[in-house]
Amino acid sequence: MTLLVVYLALAIAVSFLCSILEAVLLSLTPSFINAAKEAGHRSGAMLDRLKRNVDRPLAAILSLNTIAHTVGAAGVGAQAQIVFESVPVTVISGALTLMILVFSEIIPKTLGATYWRQFAVPTAYITQGLTVLLWPLVVLSQGISSLLTPKNRGSSISRDEISAMADLGRQEGVIDREDAAALRSVIEFQSIRVQDVLTPRTVATSLKATSTIREVMDAVDELTYSRYPVMAEGEQVVGYVLKSDLLTAAANDEWERTVQDLMRKVLIVPEQMTLKRALSLFLRQREHLAVVVDEFGSFAGVLTLEDVVESLIGHEIMDEADDVADLRELARQTSPNKPAADAS
Repeated sequence: MTLLVVYLALAIAVSFLCSILEAVLLSLTPSFINAAKEAGHRSGAMLDRLKRNVDRPLAAILSLNTIAHTVGAAGVGAQAQIVFESVPVTVISGALTLMILVFSEIIPKTLGATYWRQFAVPTAYITQGLTVLLWPLVVLSQGISSLLTPKNRGSSISRDEISAMADLGRQEGVIDREDAAALRSVIEFQSIRVQDVLTPRTVATSLKATSTIREVMDAVDELTYSRYPVMAEGEQVVGYVLKSDLLTAAANDEWERTVQDLMRKVLIVPEQMTLKRALSLFLRQREHLAVVVDEFGSFAGVLTLEDVVESLIGHEIMDEADDVADLRELARQTSPNKPAADAS
């Protein structure tokens, strides 16, 4: 009877441990491991090594679990036949299977998947020890697995999964709605193109190159924007002018100077360019405004650094000069042939 209890207890205990280790190892997230590494915990580096080559620790865990099941079943079965001679083998096998299922599979894996953060540190040390102890079996298992699995398995996590994690974090109250929106915007940022966020030509305010400072001030009640595209004949954008330069010229009574005299070189980008690329151009050339052209080289609209930042953070930036939150929606409500507002 003593040997029966010993075999049964050892089999369930070892299998219980293996199931917890497996559940914790598979539940570990990259963010948790990185946080542990940045905090300087030794277990963080160990977990990182184990997770990067997860087949190796899993092979050790499953090998030990299989040994425990096999030896335990054989020992319990043999001792049960001696102790319970009149009990059929099927009853003993059924009882053993039920106990293993409940106490070495369901319960430990539920605990491991639920409290993996608390078990992470001991899991790192125990699993590392098992990997060394069962090294021959690990090597054999890896050799067999390498024949069955592709060499290039790709990334273990996709951008869609990160976006879904942001939504899940918001639903569980880990992050708020604004943070979740910002995360999604950052993830989707590289796929957004200039044409998706530009201010369309039909609602963009521009100035004629030949207009004088007096004509500009007479035509425009208030210089709302800090920069204005400058148009030549034939709807061609030839540069941009700063509001500060216009006001300085007016303050100095330079009324007959033209917009062209104050014009600066403008950054020109195609509407198919990604916002990620446009942001790089803005930062490298220290510009805040770009003229957008379509595939035929025609003026399609304007793009500002503010437009790019809004797409990056997922929020509209409104100031006291903004009367309309979405100029693209305004453009759809107006005639597509309506010309840009020119001061002349």
